[in-house]
Amino acid sequence: MPRRQWDEVPASVRSEVDRRCGTVQSADPAPSGANCSIAHTLHLNNGERVFCKGIELEQAGPWTRDMFERESHTQALPSELAPRLLWQFQLDGWRLLGFEHVAGEPANFSPRSPHLSRVAAMVSMMAQQLDPSPIAEVQTFGHRLAQLQIWRRYRDDLPEDLPQWAASNVETLASLEAIAPHMIAGGALLHTDLNAGNWLIRPGAARIIDWSWYCTGAAWVERELLGPRLVAAGHSPAAAARWIDSIATGEHPSDKARAALAAAIAGIWTHRNRQGGFRTDLAEAALGWARHLGQHRREWPT
Repeated sequence: MPRRQWDEVPASVRSEVDRRCGTVQSADPAPSGANCSIAHTLHLNNGERVFCKGIELEQAGPWTRDMFERESHTQALPSELAPRLLWQFQLDGWRLLGFEHVAGEPANFSPRSPHLSRVAAMVSMMAQQLDPSPIAEVQTFGHRLAQLQIWRRYRDDLPEDLPQWAASNVETLASLEAIAPHMIAGGALLHTDLNAGNWLIRPGAARIIDWSWYCTGAAWVERELLGPRLVAAGHSPAAAARWIDSIATGEHPSDKARAALAAAIAGIWTHRNRQGGFRTDLAEAALGWARHLGQHRREWPT
């Protein structure tokens, strides 16, 4: 989707923003964010700031419109976890969301990073405050995983470029992937995409942004999804597992459940990497994470 500058937004839409939050004096584009037409910090005439993101509806496909629809319900999230949604509207072919502006830097997941303790505290807080989900009628994470089932496809038609370990263990990976939707069932709201760029961390505080992929599942799932990201950032799988085990989420998953989720995620990320446009290091880390958790259960014959 092409990114627009603030002055390219129709005057009628910019006037509606002025009416809702005050006259915009200047607008700084965000350095990242591919799934929207605009993503700007708006500097207002009263000295305050608002973060505004929007889509040009004719340019946005159903997938992007669905993402914006999900984010439009995030006013139900606790303010300790996410910037507050201040306003939203649709006008003249555009849909805009205005959020509380929060300063901070992306998360650093590397070993000995000072951010790790803050990340752990926030993930534990999510388990406490988002179970049950404060947003109603949310798709389950299990349903999302059940729609993909990558290893089952690969088992039936093995790609020639599949990593050797995955190819040798595709039958076991497919079996674990098949039970993952049942094993991760629960009523907690999950962000599901806690990549480094979706954190705003500053001394003593943090917030999580871009809640466009939320769904429901077991509260422990959120911490497990960080495993491959930690491995990609330089942790050994064993060290990543110890750090994850230190995060309290109310319920400790079985080894089988952890291995099943890891297998499903490794399949999705491997497939995305084969299609292009995804980080190879993350796909490889996801396979390493799944292999480590499966070895603990002696799942892998090779």
